Amino acid sequence: MISSLIGLASTLVLLFAIFLIPDFLFVAKDPEFMEDEFLEEEEQEEEDYLDYISRQAENDLFVKVNRFFDSNKPFLDPDFTLMKFEKTVGLSGRYISEAIKDVTGMNFPQYLNQCRVNYFKQKCANPEFYQDKTIEELAQEIGYKSVNNFYIHFKKIEGVTPKDFLNSLEQGND
Repeated sequence: MISSLIGLASTLVLLFAIFLIPDFLFVAKDPEFMEDEFLEEEEQEEEDYLDYISRQAENDLFVKVNRFFDSNKPFLDPDFTLMKFEKTVGLSGRYISEAIKDVTGMNFPQYLNQCRVNYFKQKCANPEFYQDKTIEELAQEIGYKSVNNFYIHFKKIEGVTPKDFLNSLEQGND
């Protein structure tokens, strides 16, 4: 009886070794497999590094674009486009647009409108900027050709119309 239990235990250990120990433990001893796995890891590391470098370059470009916009305020020109900007800075418009999109999630026109709206809000900190001016005059001052476009973009970005925004400023000044 004991010998049959030992035989059964031996059989169970053998079955465990054959069926339950993962194959990779046996394959890992194969030098060719190890080399392939190493190469795959190395390729992945290289790919990750290149992605990092690419993201870093896009971030750096976006910082430069943002500084240019802050200091030169090209968005105040109603005819300002990506093509004009591309010629001004001597870089590919596609590359500029990709950098803006990857960092902000906005395309170039959306970024341009965001800059205009931010500038408008900044200028409105001084009531002299908007008092005695129509919304149309204000829209033109910040680079919009059309008051309708100003309304559309301002409402989309801020959730209120420019007029409501100005009214809330007036109420705060009372």
